[in-house]
Amino acid sequence: MASQIMEAFPYLVDIVNLYLEYPDLPADMKPQILNKQFQPLKDEELFHRLGGIHSGVTQYVTTDVSKPPQLFNFFNDTRWVFPTEDLAKKYHQDKLAMHSEGAEDITKSLSPSALVGKDCHIFSSPNPKMTNFFYLFQVKNVVVKMYVARFDRQHREFKLGDATGIAQKAAQRAEACSSHIQTQ
Repeated sequence: MASQIMEAFPYLVDIVNLYLEYPDLPADMKPQILNKQFQPLKDEELFHRLGGIHSGVTQYVTTDVSKPPQLFNFFNDTRWVFPTEDLAKKYHQDKLAMHSEGAEDITKSLSPSALVGKDCHIFSSPNPKMTNFFYLFQVKNVVVKMYVARFDRQHREFKLGDATGIAQKAAQRAEACSSHIQTQ
């Protein structure tokens, strides 16, 4: 049945491949997957007005229970797909403040090597118990929001470079799938 659905709707394969998968995550962020789920987003008015094609989020929660203290990670991979790059750009710019969730924009203080995609903004929320980064950027007709958090900073400090590597993989997946999705 699944193969018949994929044959009837081949763009679904691209939508599935649009999101990061387990092998894309750094080795020390995937000791044990507790929860991975995909869910469609509740599309809002602007998404519909701009002719949005697809929106969704994949979440990973991991923990390494083999070593104290426990290492806990949270990863959120959100995508919005539009018919054109211009529509994706409009959505990205209009929703940037909302999608940053009030975190501090640290983009201007960073090296250009930390940036991925187009119009990349990186946010972080200071918190003594965790390190977190939001990457918000555009790849062709896809808007990406990647949120990654590492709890328990005593175990291993989570650096921006760790998040950048994940964001680069997210951009690669968006790049590979974007042209196929927009034609559907």
